[in-house]
Amino acid sequence: MSQDDGLLAQHLIHQSQSHADRHFWHRLRWRWISNRIKGLLNSGSVLDLGAGAGVAGLFMKSEKNYKYYFAEPITVLRKKLSDDYGSDRDLTDAKKYQGIQVVIMLDVLEHIEDHQGFLSSLREKMDMGANLLILVPARQELWSAWDQKLGHFRRYTTSMLEDVGRQSGFQVIDARYLFPQFFLLGLIRKKFFAPKEGNADLPILPPLLNQLVFCLGAMVSFFWRRPPLGSSAFLHLKKS
Repeated sequence: MSQDDGLLAQHLIHQSQSHADRHFWHRLRWRWISNRIKGLLNSGSVLDLGAGAGVAGLFMKSEKNYKYYFAEPITVLRKKLSDDYGSDRDLTDAKKYQGIQVVIMLDVLEHIEDHQGFLSSLREKMDMGANLLILVPARQELWSAWDQKLGHFRRYTTSMLEDVGRQSGFQVIDARYLFPQFFLLGLIRKKFFAPKEGNADLPILPPLLNQLVFCLGAMVSFFWRRPPLGSSAFLHLKKS
């Protein structure tokens, strides 16, 4: 992961200064990941790898059965995370992730050029039997100036994710697309709405509309478990 304090860092710092945990996108993303974690663990330790602004940590404050750890290479964000959660929760420089049952990577892998090499190294740090849950932007048809601004190297298909997971030595448990309701919106954004210079932040919706979009998204995820495409893709890997 790059140490560059460029637009990506500004974007993440802006998240850390706003109520990101109220935004429909972060809430939908966490709702999905939280359900997966609870399906694996009744209690235990979770590592947020590439934690950014610590949005996952904000949500996990209400998850009393879980202990939150983070790893973040951008210095200014790492310091804020240490201030918020304690330096004892910082595993950025850890050689091994001992006792961590679940590692999450939320919109991180697309920022890493050698994603297979990164996952192979990550596997060596994880305990045997530990799980890795990954969310990434999906479908190259949605590639746009937003991806370029945020330093993405690629968007993924589920088959790409499965391949890189297996080639990195993991067992693939699950791979699927998420949030099909945002696919068409992604195409519209790509064609008509370029990011403003120096800004790639998520749009802030009026509270009522924000809640409506969240509720609709939650319903879609509940009733349409395996859509044929989506704006994001999910991968569950296991070290076995």
